[in-house]
Amino acid sequence: MQRNIRRPLERQARRGASAVEAAIVLSAVLLIVFGLFDLGLAVLQQNTLTECARRAARTAIVRGSRSSAPLGPSGWSGYASAVHPLTDSIRPHLGVMPPAAVTLNVSWPDADNAAGRAVVVQLQYQHQGVLKSLFGVAWTIRASSRMSIAH
Repeated sequence: MQRNIRRPLERQARRGASAVEAAIVLSAVLLIVFGLFDLGLAVLQQNTLTECARRAARTAIVRGSRSSAPLGPSGWSGYASAVHPLTDSIRPHLGVMPPAAVTLNVSWPDADNAAGRAVVVQLQYQHQGVLKSLFGVAWTIRASSRMSIAH
């Protein structure tokens, strides 16, 4: 008769241990899943910023000194939300990044916007991911593009 009494008690004790183990494992798995999601979002934003830097540089190189509406050679810095021909070329492509949080810096290192000279576009965004609320970690994502002015 004692065997029948012990078995239900052992099962109840084991159920409690299983619940604790499940809570520990589930929290670790969820942390990994959210971390992978956060990393994937950061990679997407990096690729988006790289493409936007290329588009802004392309806009700058086709508007050299021979253009009817030239850009440069004085540098320009601001946010992607500003009204400017360079920001107009990238704003629709920013995706989930708010334009007011993306910094744009354009420079002409040769101090000239003539054909054959260079233009450098740099973009920066502060990634506010899922893990920031847990660990206070924010990533600064940067992209840069350097092109020669076409005309």
